[in-house]
Amino acid sequence: MKNFLKALGLAFASLAVILAVIIGLVFYKFYYQIIVPTYLSIHSSQFNILLLGKGDKDHTSPDLTDTIILANINFKANKIKFISLPRDIWDEKEKTKINATYYWGKQKGRPFELTDQVIRRLTGLKIDYQVIIDFSTFKKIVDDLGGIWINSPDSFDDYHYPIAGREKTYPISSRYQHIHFDAGWQKMNGDRALIFVRSRHAKGQEGSDFARGRRQQLVVRGIINRLLSQKQKLLSRPQASYQMFEAWWNEINTNLQFKQLVKIGFILAKRSLEQRKLTQVKNYSFSSNSELLEPKKINVFGQEVWVLIPIQPQFKAKIEELVSTSGRSTL
Repeated sequence: MKNFLKALGLAFASLAVILAVIIGLVFYKFYYQIIVPTYLSIHSSQFNILLLGKGDKDHTSPDLTDTIILANINFKANKIKFISLPRDIWDEKEKTKINATYYWGKQKGRPFELTDQVIRRLTGLKIDYQVIIDFSTFKKIVDDLGGIWINSPDSFDDYHYPIAGREKTYPISSRYQHIHFDAGWQKMNGDRALIFVRSRHAKGQEGSDFARGRRQQLVVRGIINRLLSQKQKLLSRPQASYQMFEAWWNEINTNLQFKQLVKIGFILAKRSLEQRKLTQVKNYSFSSNSELLEPKKINVFGQEVWVLIPIQPQFKAKIEELVSTSGRSTL
């Protein structure tokens, strides 16, 4: 019996050594073949990613980016800051709203370059990477996560939400549907979340691009929270999780490599362990009465349109201050 127990103990010890070696080799390969050699454009321990949301191929204006969020990632502070930029901000040099810079850049064969130049000129921040997500990919991400939880600040009704495929039908009223959202916590699938971030004709304070920008940030936070809440499930199924993330990434237009995304997650996780606290995520958005943006009607291609003129240098100074300090929740 003693010999049996001794042999059993030796077998378990050997198995433990083998597992330790395997884990060590896997970590060595992951760390020294992926993390270490993968380059990240980092300046002062932080960098900026521009998140752009646009329509898919069936949308009437598929290359207009009505969702524009500047994500500042600070490794040293272990913080991520999301700053929503209203789509109607006007760039005088290019004579366009910022939501059209991707379109015009694409026409010139340099979508990333033109958008980078415009946002950098307006904000003073270097844009290191861009991530462009269309409607279909957005819905897929939310649905693959099993839906997300959103805390809507207000209840609202939008009687002019567009119906896909009915953009040219008559009567004109047949092009729209009535959508309603209650205030408070609610779970949304991909379709519902997309309606929540796109609605901009609601009655009351939710019927503005400023309110829509705040809702877009709520959805981004909802996706992040969903990922964090499922971290054990994702880590327990590494191959399936990797394939899911890779499938998302293959449908996203970006100049950020998948390995770079993995490295960003690794560094943030490492900082969280070192500081014994989760990465802090903060949202910032402009208000309709912001003194940094001046509403103005101008002539564009023979049509009078409303735009937002950034008051410089105050606008640029406030954005730069925001990424270096705690800032305010509303600009």
